[in-house]
Amino acid sequence: MKPQRLLWLALYFLIPIIPIGLIFSSPLAQLDNQLYRLSVVSGALAFVWLVNQLVLSARPKFIEQYFGMDQLYRFHAVMAGVSVVLVIVHRQSKLAVAGFTPTYAFPAAALFILAVLLAAVFMIDSPLRRVSFVDSLVRFSREKLGLGFNRVVLFHNLTVVASVLMALHVIATSAALVYLPIRIFYWVYFTLGLGFYVYHKFIRPWWLGRNAYQVEAVTPELENIRTLKLIPPANHKAINYKPGQFAFITILDGDVAREEHPFTISSRPADPGAITFTIKELGDFTSSLGAVQPGTPVRLDAPYGYFSYLNYAPGQPLGLIAGGIGITPMLSMLRTLRVSEPQRRVTFLWGVNQAEELFCQEELAAMASEMPNFTWYPVIAFDETWPGEKGFVNQDKIERLMLNGQGAKAEMDFYVCGPQVMMKLVIGHLRDLGVPVSRIRSEKFAF
Repeated sequence: MKPQRLLWLALYFLIPIIPIGLIFSSPLAQLDNQLYRLSVVSGALAFVWLVNQLVLSARPKFIEQYFGMDQLYRFHAVMAGVSVVLVIVHRQSKLAVAGFTPTYAFPAAALFILAVLLAAVFMIDSPLRRVSFVDSLVRFSREKLGLGFNRVVLFHNLTVVASVLMALHVIATSAALVYLPIRIFYWVYFTLGLGFYVYHKFIRPWWLGRNAYQVEAVTPELENIRTLKLIPPANHKAINYKPGQFAFITILDGDVAREEHPFTISSRPADPGAITFTIKELGDFTSSLGAVQPGTPVRLDAPYGYFSYLNYAPGQPLGLIAGGIGITPMLSMLRTLRVSEPQRRVTFLWGVNQAEELFCQEELAAMASEMPNFTWYPVIAFDETWPGEKGFVNQDKIERLMLNGQGAKAEMDFYVCGPQVMMKLVIGHLRDLGVPVSRIRSEKFAF
């Protein structure tokens, strides 16, 4: 693990030592009472880690760059659940010690629990979604009530209200009232977390909107796939990014829903003055992109993600496996390698349903003619007349076409992108073939 990752994890988990130490050193400390100690520790952990949730939800790049957004969001989800459990432990132990809790304690706890349950049901790929009743409820809410992801996010912002109530609660505790250092810590730390939230929700969108990119072209690749080409505002350079990273984009046009959506960048970083996204129609928003006109302003928040070969040991042979539109990060990588490392050994498996979906096969064929160590294999799932590889990307194809029967000895780094089911199966095949987890890269956004 990189030292920067260890540093941020250490800060995250060890900062609660500060309020715990301050409370235990206050004049009202009851160090001989076990329930009191449990109340203090659980309360301090819950306060610090819930404030940390505000920081993580702001997508801070100085942290995200070492983990990737998918890992950051999954950590965010897990720690929210842990923190709510600590809130419950704190409340019950506090009741046992003092016989009551301050005014704001119950509504803050209730809102946190509600927000976590909503997220577990509607926002992340949690075990609750595997319960048939819950899955039916989610489908009904989306299809009949129009409760899409972005509307659920609005309800999820209840956590901010809960955080304010939590701050009022901790400031009203007896230890904070009689001991100034505790009050200072609570106020400073909560203000810091709230500042991240305000910056993320209001200041940064305003700034990015003032410096919006513009649509230069919307190019149809297939009937349901388009490439969106953006150019930076005048006197601004295009963003710096690594091949394989993604961006959050918002179309600032009244004819298209003003929603923020993540899309992988398909261009190469060295392309001067432009950035492209190759997008498949998968819902109302993506289906409306065909109506976007040149000159339309677009708010671009980028780059994000850790899914790039540049983040790992240089020169390693690369095994790229994509399913459908999961080719987009691979395109960015291949377009970069074509110019910067044309001699690098790269094997690419691209699984699609029909041969007609191979929208960039001419470009890939040109790469293969220019890059002596690049080989690509289209795998067609539902066309028995296809002369090449048929069916799905399975263990046999990976071993035969990529590993050449060498298994773990092949020393190839693998990058997998596509539908969640496909990624799970492919990663399982790689593990069965002896490829260590440390050499398998993927980014998962069904959190």
